[in-house]
Amino acid sequence: MPGLQAAGVTVLPTGVRAADLALSPDGAVVAVAATNGQAALFDAGLTAHGWIGTHAYPMHQIAWSPDGHTLATASTAEDDPVRLWDTRERSLIADVRGQNFRVEDLAFAPDGNTLAVAAGDKTVALYRTDPGDAVDLLCARLTPAVRAQGGTPPRLCR
Repeated sequence: MPGLQAAGVTVLPTGVRAADLALSPDGAVVAVAATNGQAALFDAGLTAHGWIGTHAYPMHQIAWSPDGHTLATASTAEDDPVRLWDTRERSLIADVRGQNFRVEDLAFAPDGNTLAVAAGDKTVALYRTDPGDAVDLLCARLTPAVRAQGGTPPRLCR
């Protein structure tokens, strides 16, 4: 194969380096996990589209959901949560807590409903990311307690 030509080149701000990067599923956006604790977003020609997300520590891992609307990020700190970001709104969706070791890798399942997290203690955890699953779990825990108190569960739990 002959040498490849760069489709674009960009330079991060002084003092910031890329720790990881991921192309969106449609190839239109490059997300860069940066050492300033944020993710830089670029179009495929590497024109900057700003920053998304913040960790208190240098960002270390980044992964796109298959629908291209969610980014998972992790920092270098052992006690910092994995974060899920809505790339359209550029807002935090959720903090994923559960592992107390540095995250070594992140990956979404092809259906986008599960996030796999590999940690430095040699564990791999699977987190359900489907909002319907979260509602079902909450209702399963909430409904018996509400009924035991003589109350009526919220409508979405009936």
